Amino acid sequence: MYNKTLTQYPHSKRISQIVKEEYEIGKIFLTGKKHRIMGFKLLPALSTSEEIFKSIVDNAPYSSYGDKAQFQLGQVYKKKGQYKEAAVAFEELLKNYPDSSRKDKARYEIALCSLKSSSQAEYDQVRTEKASK
Repeated sequence: MYNKTLTQYPHSKRISQIVKEEYEIGKIFLTGKKHRIMGFKLLPALSTSEEIFKSIVDNAPYSSYGDKAQFQLGQVYKKKGQYKEAAVAFEELLKNYPDSSRKDKARYEIALCSLKSSSQAEYDQVRTEKASK
């Protein structure tokens, strides 16, 4: 319902409250802890967290949670092991939110994701052996 309100009623008086609450729900899905919201159990789900943060970035990019959602989107990809996508999400934060207080953290995460993605690379020794011969 929050997402529907964001997309269909972007000028609602309650948009800032809705974005804040949607962001908090996204964080709950990201942390992997079981929570109850309005009587419903929420189980950890990275795909749901990703969807929520993308919704905030797409529908309320310049709200006070735009840069936070962009950063958390990078965290979602990192937690999924998608380091290249995570680095792109953190780079988007630097590009779209140059005054964000999360700039330094984003730069650190880009470096960390680059390191992690490089260690996943598969090396084909056939060419090395050929070169040695």
